[in-house]
Amino acid sequence: MIKLQSIILPSTKDCTEERMYFRKNDKVKYSLADDCITIKKNGILGFDTYFNAFFADSWFCYTNVKNVRVRLQIKGEVRVALFLHEKTADGINEKCVYESYYNSEVDGDYFDAAFDTLVIGMYSVRILCVNGRAEFISGFYYTDDNIYASDSKKEEVIDIIKVAAGATDLTFDNAADGSVEVYEYREDGGTGKQYTLGATASATQYVFDEKKKLTLPTDTDATAYLIMLRREVATGALVENSAKKFPKTVAMYTVALYGDPCAEERKRVIIECPSVQPAPDTSFDLQSDSTFEFKGDLLTSYCGNGNGTLYRLHFTNEVAEDDED
Repeated sequence: MIKLQSIILPSTKDCTEERMYFRKNDKVKYSLADDCITIKKNGILGFDTYFNAFFADSWFCYTNVKNVRVRLQIKGEVRVALFLHEKTADGINEKCVYESYYNSEVDGDYFDAAFDTLVIGMYSVRILCVNGRAEFISGFYYTDDNIYASDSKKEEVIDIIKVAAGATDLTFDNAADGSVEVYEYREDGGTGKQYTLGATASATQYVFDEKKKLTLPTDTDATAYLIMLRREVATGALVENSAKKFPKTVAMYTVALYGDPCAEERKRVIIECPSVQPAPDTSFDLQSDSTFEFKGDLLTSYCGNGNGTLYRLHFTNEVAEDDED
């Protein structure tokens, strides 16, 4: 299961305007304090709104998602209907693609169903209370598809890892052939000398054998190394932005962390900018332990190679260690 989009409720942090989140009749009441929605008999609650509709057009166009499901946490007896909304010349056409009765005391803690259609458009959920009183607590849209890579082809994502000098047992089973590079790490966040691949480790060479085991250089001046490689993964993600008709200059790679702000776990993402033009007048600042500033413009290649990529985000799906910077 891969969660695609949560059904969210009003909050003082973001927006308290209910109509941005749901539609309802006079038998439905939302409690900001309890963060739940109460539905009396014949009350109707709909999520065909800006925040909570699922825009299938974008997911089907830009990702490998082919199937969408919804899971709802509801208490009480309700009828749940799944809708497809299509834009036509005459306006918005609304079609119910699935409808089912659900009783939380009989059917379990969650209502779960599929939008059994591949038609592009907007998906939404509508809930009717059929008896007594019901509560909507939470919900989300999800897929069981592998949205990162097909079964027959793995994606390649860039990874950059910092290791201490003298580290051993470094094996990278999913490293793409010929992709491993080793650099000296500097405390200002930059890179020093680049080492070459060799048959034996030395002050200037590293070894990456047929078993994909890495032996670091024996450079006595280095306190740490940066390992850059391309991983063949089926559970990572590659986000790419592209443009055309701009010149190329230099490539830049940045290591960042991402994760749920409510969870302690953080994972690494590598920001790859294949073509950057250093410039004093625009763009972005980078900060490390030793603060420094770098400015430049993201450009596309003028050499005719590539597809106009401006940047890529390589999600390695690996948890960041405590000693990583």
